Amino acid sequence: DAPALAMVYKMVALNGAGLVAGTIAAFGPFRLDHLFHLELLWGVWVPGALLLVAEALRRRESRPACWAAVCVAAQFLSCIYFGVFLGTLVAAWVVLLMALRLVPADRHTARTVALMATIVGAVAVPYAIPYALNARELGGRTLEETATYSATLASYLTSPANSLVYGWTYARWGGN
Repeated sequence: DAPALAMVYKMVALNGAGLVAGTIAAFGPFRLDHLFHLELLWGVWVPGALLLVAEALRRRESRPACWAAVCVAAQFLSCIYFGVFLGTLVAAWVVLLMALRLVPADRHTARTVALMATIVGAVAVPYAIPYALNARELGGRTLEETATYSATLASYLTSPANSLVYGWTYARWGGN
């Protein structure tokens, strides 16, 4: 049966693409170079949060919304950087879902988003207070410092020269 065969082919192709993407994400130079930054390896909550947000808005139920908020809050607790990134991504995701008319832009959607934001805020705000106090006491980074320590494209393609697996990448592309 041609349609069934086409479906099996698509599943294999998608799983193969997922396998390749997962391998690159798990064993790429950037990832191996940051093994000592364990918090940067904790992006585990991102897929669940995005799926649960879409499900909560599609089904118009608060239970998946609460679980989505738990995923975002857990991301804040796992890695505050990724928590900030995920919060921004979830906001963009909600706007995209509404723009594509996959979820309605109505009061129920607004209430669901407010519920998620309240749950995340209850966890993230107390967690972020020491960071804010520390930044006030020590001062923030200047634009020059930010530029100096920011990643470049080469940063994602290289590891330090002393890396046994990817040391050759530093000589080839450099990095910071």
